[in-house]
Amino acid sequence: MVRWVSLLDPPIKSDPQALARVRGWARELWRLGEGDSVVVSELRCSEPGCPPLETVVLIAAEGRPTFQHKLRLGASDIRREDLQALYAKESST
Repeated sequence: MVRWVSLLDPPIKSDPQALARVRGWARELWRLGEGDSVVVSELRCSEPGCPPLETVVLIAAEGRPTFQHKLRLGASDIRREDLQALYAKESST
């Protein structure tokens, strides 16, 4: 069964410190410069079997393809090792 996300749902109350921590780990792991962008967002997930929240990490760095990945965790539950695994996966392709 699909869970529908509605504009009437209450807004997600993301933890700004958790988002900043994930963004910092991404900057460090991908060795990003000041002109490169990292966007970390928590979204409601409506896919079957998906937890209520997922975190999207988008990296746009000069001279590299844009990278986007969803983690099936809220930002406060993400560990550095989760991003290390993403980095290893992205850099091996």
